[in-house]
Amino acid sequence: LSFARIPLAEESYVLATPAPLRLEGVTDPERDLDPEQRRLLARSVRFNFGSRYNQRIEAWYRRHLPRSEGIGRCRTYEVALAMVEAGLGVALVPLSSTCLGARPLFAVNLYTVPDLGRRLLALIPSHYRRLEPLATFLAALAEAATAMRPAAAAPPPPFLEASIARAKGEGEPRPLHL
Repeated sequence: LSFARIPLAEESYVLATPAPLRLEGVTDPERDLDPEQRRLLARSVRFNFGSRYNQRIEAWYRRHLPRSEGIGRCRTYEVALAMVEAGLGVALVPLSSTCLGARPLFAVNLYTVPDLGRRLLALIPSHYRRLEPLATFLAALAEAATAMRPAAAAPPPPFLEASIARAKGEGEPRPLHL
């Protein structure tokens, strides 16, 4: 049985931080953040999905937030965002999980993470691709994915941009799709 992979959209990941932890203008967290803010940045809520996904996220944290330690794992991005909103730490999440339409669902700061993304796909048995009503549903799904307009995220903080540039210079593949 072969499956058709139908690309729908690509989206970026964001670094979600508690409202009090603002990272705009932070070039060196050790110097620019107070001890409580550094503690928050070093605590991450991780989404527990699958081994390949976990390995990539762990590698991202090791590379770009090396002092980060996982303080909890959850099964939904919304739970991770609620934990961030409660001030427990930071999380990497897809931008679409942070909002309903363009309306933010959580009182958190969002920073674009340019080296992480994901492809949204429809995966169906190949022989069903053109059968109705599935063909109509897939067309509607592709149209909805194209119309997605998630909430805006701030640019990456300077320390993260610098870390990503260093990684790129060292030959790390870009972008990293999960």
